[in-house]
Amino acid sequence: MTGTERESINFKLPKTLTKALRTAARERKMTATDLVILGLHHVLGEVSGMENSVEARCHCKDKLSNFEGIS
Repeated sequence: MTGTERESINFKLPKTLTKALRTAARERKMTATDLVILGLHHVLGEVSGMENSVEARCHCKDKLSNFEGIS
């Protein structure tokens, strides 16, 4: 998920959700930010201006394969 300019944005999330996010990211050996980005890609689909290279898609598929039920 490198190569894209990033912007810091803050959200007020329930503590139980942030704890689950950090735990899930740690289990998948990734950052919580990258896990949120994967979730946004899953919900939003292709977004104009986002890198859509083969490497980026493979990176996402590799990370998503760690989720139950996704192959």
